Amino acid sequence: MADSDACTSRLSEKRALVWVRTRPTDCFPRDQFKLHPDGQTITIHRDRDVSKGVINNEITDWTFAFDQILCNVSQECVYSIAAADMVSAALQGFNGTIMAYGQTGAGKTFTMTGTSETYDNRGIVPRALSQLFQHINENPDYYFCVRVSYLEIYNEVMLDLLSGTSGKCCHVPLSIMEDARGRICVRGLQSRLVSTEEEALNLLFMGEANRAVSPHCLNGLSSRSHCIFTLYILNHSRCESDPKYTVSKLHFVDLAGSERLKKTQSEGVTKCEAMSINKSLSFLGQAVAALARRSLKVPFRQSRLTHFLKDALGGNCLTRLIANIWVDACHIEETLSTLRFASRMMLVAVKPTANVHLNAFAVIKQLEQELFWMKKELAMHDMITNRSQVSYEAPTERQRAEIMKQAKNFLSGSANEIEIINLRQLQVTLESFRDITSQLAKEVEAKLRTRYVMIDKTDSTAVAAAQSVGLLTADDAVEFVVEPTASGLSQSPPPQETKSAQALPKKKAQKKSKNREHAESIKSPVLVPDEKTATASRSERKLSASASAEIKKEDISSPAASVSKMTPSVTKMTPSVSRMTSSVSKLKELPVKELPVKEPPRPSTPPKKIDAFEDFKKDSGSAIYKILKENKELLFTKKKACNATATRINETKQWIDMSICELENLRAARLNEGVMVSENCEPIIDEAEYEEMQRLSGYKAIYRSCMEQLNSLKLEIVYCEKQIELLRQKMVQG
Repeated sequence: MADSDACTSRLSEKRALVWVRTRPTDCFPRDQFKLHPDGQTITIHRDRDVSKGVINNEITDWTFAFDQILCNVSQECVYSIAAADMVSAALQGFNGTIMAYGQTGAGKTFTMTGTSETYDNRGIVPRALSQLFQHINENPDYYFCVRVSYLEIYNEVMLDLLSGTSGKCCHVPLSIMEDARGRICVRGLQSRLVSTEEEALNLLFMGEANRAVSPHCLNGLSSRSHCIFTLYILNHSRCESDPKYTVSKLHFVDLAGSERLKKTQSEGVTKCEAMSINKSLSFLGQAVAALARRSLKVPFRQSRLTHFLKDALGGNCLTRLIANIWVDACHIEETLSTLRFASRMMLVAVKPTANVHLNAFAVIKQLEQELFWMKKELAMHDMITNRSQVSYEAPTERQRAEIMKQAKNFLSGSANEIEIINLRQLQVTLESFRDITSQLAKEVEAKLRTRYVMIDKTDSTAVAAAQSVGLLTADDAVEFVVEPTASGLSQSPPPQETKSAQALPKKKAQKKSKNREHAESIKSPVLVPDEKTATASRSERKLSASASAEIKKEDISSPAASVSKMTPSVTKMTPSVSRMTSSVSKLKELPVKELPVKEPPRPSTPPKKIDAFEDFKKDSGSAIYKILKENKELLFTKKKACNATATRINETKQWIDMSICELENLRAARLNEGVMVSENCEPIIDEAEYEEMQRLSGYKAIYRSCMEQLNSLKLEIVYCEKQIELLRQKMVQG
């Protein structure tokens, strides 16, 4: 229970955890190294260099705070504190990385792998394998698949330590690459499947035997390469009803130690190895520093080591660092360098999430089983309610044809209702109605096309083409007007301007003008008949024109005489002209009145659209036009204010970027000098960095205020544009 609580508390951490382990020594130099009682803080003191004179401003004291200082502790204690919960988290689907960093001879390899001389001196990796397979044996209800790989980076060349036999590694360079999802993989790196602890340990010892080592003054078995031992764990329940499974990676990174050539006195190949090690560790420090200050661009591709650890440092990966130091007065410079690196590692953000996936085949099988039992339950429910004929399967083609037949009978009137049994039948019935409707629309259109040539009268190009081939004349293109009759509304050609129209009462003339305006607003396709019908219509139009001429010759005071003269010609007219005779016959019923005062003659053609629209804006549409003009002015003002606000936002963003850059430079300078902490173990910043932080906070406040103002202006602009569009539509509609 305690281990579970510790694991949960560690998983809630938002940063990398760092422990400092000191190399065991008989005489601890307490004058230079001071361990505080809290077990988390260490202070290093260096005597002032007298040779530099009386005025010497060099720093002589440094204080660092970490998660814990491990001084003269056993291997078991180190594992229980730093790695036990990491293995438990990996079994739950979390990725993890445990890294050992420090100068050469400080005890990194001893911490990670230990020695084979005594069982108690086992390192973190053998103990992690023991815990892993112990958990597997204790949980037979779960299936575990464990694979291991052992990678070596020697002089910026990647090698597989498991590619050959023990002591005879196959030195084939490997290449690193990224897949489409950005995951790092090494082409050619073997991942061996292991089923027992013994098999995993054999692979570990084989890799250790193939690893490059070389002696120098500070270490007789100095590692000359970086080594990464990785466990790949897949875990899922043996119960078929649980489709979830977890995948995780656990990296154990044993870094080569940084060294000074003047102390190790390395020459030849060992010197080249030391230079390559220091270079890769320098690139690792730059990557960690970029992660610590939340930089958008992290230089992972500078070396093979940082590129491989791209998805193993921070982010979705639990990160642990064990900083090994050599507490000796002659190694203060290397110790300070290690502790500075560890301080930067503590600032790396971590957001661990479990890698839980779903087995697609198991999910499909589970859904099929649920569907089977739901059908069984529905069948039982239908049996209880006497609905045994209901089927919940997809309808067949025969059933669809039967439903189509029922729909046609319902539309024809032979059936009064359609019995709906289930939802599938209702859906197919609606689809049948849709198919019938579309089929009828096609048939009607086909019949119209066989009798008429359909032309849109608003399309001037189509009308001109029809006139050119003789299917349409200028008179045929005249719009139809709607006139009231005794039986309703009927279409007729627009009436000619005659003297008889002037004798009509004023109300009748106004009514006809309103009907004419209403008919002009109606836009519909003109049905143009074929050539025979067009020839007949032209002859009818000639007869109607002659009849109209005869009406003009007669006086309005004797309508009966004009009608009697017009009767012989009317008998020869076609039915289309008979409409005019009916309208003329109505003139008999009109009372004869004195002619009113002559009104100014109407123009023979309507005014242009532009002139009519200008008159409308000045007359009946003046109120709408005034509101439209005010809204346009308001929109112009809002857009001008929006542009000014956007300019100010861009300037403020430039100030924020400059302030962030300056703040990063100040922080980098402070981190290079060493992190100074207060009594509460909080980092201390100088006055310039504090002022820059305050300035950045002010810039951000201005930026937020301007953004709120910009969003408000954008909403007002959208509202104004909608109002203007509505007003324009009202202006067009009149």
